[in-house]
Parts: sequence; C-alpha cells; structure tokens
Amino acid sequence: MNSLVQTTEQLLTELQAHLANVKSTHPTPLLQSKAAIPICVEHVRQLRKQLKTFRNIPREQEIHFFKYVKPKFVGDYFFYVMQYRLHYAWPMGDIKTQQLYLEEELNKIRRFFEKNHQFYCYYRTGSTYLDNLYFLRGQQDVEPTADHLLCGTDPSFYTPRDLLLAKLLANDQFQEYLLGQLQSLLSPPVPLNKKTEAPVLIWSESQYAFVELVYGLHLSRAFNGGNCDIKTIVAVLSKTFGIELKNFYDHFRYIKMRKLEPTKFTDKMKASLLQKYAEQSDLPDKM
Repeated sequence: MNSLVQTTEQLLTELQAHLANVKSTHPTPLLQSKAAIPICVEHVRQLRKQLKTFRNIPREQEIHFFKYVKPKFVGDYFFYVMQYRLHYAWPMGDIKTQQLYLEEELNKIRRFFEKNHQFYCYYRTGSTYLDNLYFLRGQQDVEPTADHLLCGTDPSFYTPRDLLLAKLLANDQFQEYLLGQLQSLLSPPVPLNKKTEAPVLIWSESQYAFVELVYGLHLSRAFNGGNCDIKTIVAVLSKTFGIELKNFYDHFRYIKMRKLEPTKFTDKMKASLLQKYAEQSDLPDKM
C-alpha cells in the first residue's frame, strides 16, 4: 500500500498535468483560469478523500502534509481565482490606465505580505519550532472562514495555518504573474531591424532579471572602479545583449516589491555556480 506522501505526490502530478493541458488548449488567461478552477476544486476534494483513508498518522507526516502538500493544491486554486478576477475586471483603456490597475493589484499583495510578515518569514527561513502549533489538527484557535468552504468544515482537513500558507504561495505566484503582465504592457517585444546586425549574445532571461543584474553590477562598483553611472551601464549592456528596455526605473521599483524573492536572479546564478563547483570538485584542474 502506498504511503500518504506517495499517493499525494501522484495526485499532485496529475493536477499539474491537467493544468498544463488547460494552458495549452485555452487561448486566453481568462478562459484558462475559468477552466482551471473546477479542476483545482476536484483535486482538493480528492486530496481530502485520500487523507481520510489514513488513520493514526505520525505527527511528522501530518505536519508534512499540512505544511508542504495541501498548501500546493489549495494555493493553485487561490492563484487561478485571483487570475480570473484580474482578467474579468481588466479595464478597457490606455496603457496608463492598465498600468495603474496592475500596480494596485501589486499593492494589495504587498499589503498582504506586510500583514503576515512574521509568518512568511517563519516559512521562508525554513523554521520548524512552531510547526506543532501551525500544522497539526485539533488546535483550539482555528475559526472557519469563507476560505474553508473549499475544504469543507471538517476539522480533520485543516490546521491553524495551512490555508494562510496556501495564500502565501498563491500571492507569491500571482505577484510574479502580475510583474510579467506589466512587463508585457510596458515593454512589448520590438522586432529587430533587418538592416541592423543582430548582437552575438541575446538576453533570454526576463527583463526584471536584466535590471537586477545591472543594479548588482552598478552597486558593486564593477565598472571603472565605480565611476560609471547606471544609465551608461544600461545603454552598453542593452546594446550588447540585444534587449530594448523601457521604464528601467519602474522595473526596479517592481522588483523591490517582491517580498519573497527580492534577489531572484542573483540567487539563481549563485545556486547554478555552486552546483558547478560541486560537480567539478573531484575533477583535476585543466591546464
């Protein structure tokens, strides 16, 4: 008989496959989210059903389920609900009107993170000392809210913080989605002039990653001993890497709003470099 972890991992894989299919078969985000919501609801229902087949679950497994498993399922549901509401209410107007609309949505997320600062720091730093209070059932401070309607009112299917964690994951994902929408809105792709020779190196990461790189190089005084303004760095690197970037300072402002991963691209580079070091640690140096 499969363990609880194995069965829920299989169900999560199935959910991800269904959501990928929805994305590939529906032409717009509004239709995608509309189709994804009932799929998420059904898989949460199946998750609840699977949990009920396991009795006398060890405390560490119960904590794992409510800290790392259920929030992923419910977080997907919350994300697609937010995406649906975003596009359903999308304003018909000029770029500035749409920009303000997206910025207000980002401000809502910022306020959510500020309100729950202590908890998301607890989760982000991998802390465990309050897991017994946050992710075990039978706690006295659990009060059903409208969000519990997704999971039912059965106290065996929720803990004091699993729904809040699901919201945290959803808001983090939705924040990245909003930043992508802003990037598409403010800097639509511009076709290269056929008469202009294309650069040898083409930037293939996001424009936000480019801005993060530029600011990192500027603030670390990597060019001319630090005697170089950021506009010059932007101009030179933009031409070198074939990237046309408008509203550079707006992009940096949006990056600062990312509460969970303010140095996302820098962290990615560091992790990739450390992995390369580890892979070659036992190899002899090449001459």
